[in-house]
Amino acid sequence: MNKNIKTKTIQIETTVDGVLLKGELEYWSKDYCVKLIEPFEGSSSYHSQYAVPVKYVYEKSEKPSCHEIELCEKSKEILKSIYLENINL
Repeated sequence: MNKNIKTKTIQIETTVDGVLLKGELEYWSKDYCVKLIEPFEGSSSYHSQYAVPVKYVYEKSEKPSCHEIELCEKSKEILKSIYLENINL
């Protein structure tokens, strides 16, 4: 991500097949990156075009000013997919 943009970073955890996955979600309104930290490292990033009236948020607000894409549960699912893709290599 662009280092000049103020981002938010949230620690996330979930389990898959009894394995604890630790990672983090780094995001701002138009980009986000999910990083798997444990049991091994991996990442996946996404971007929204500036012209699209949408923004990424951790949890949806009560009165949004535009369409919001909630990342709370989505980031945990992405963490699982990073893990599963790499153990099946």
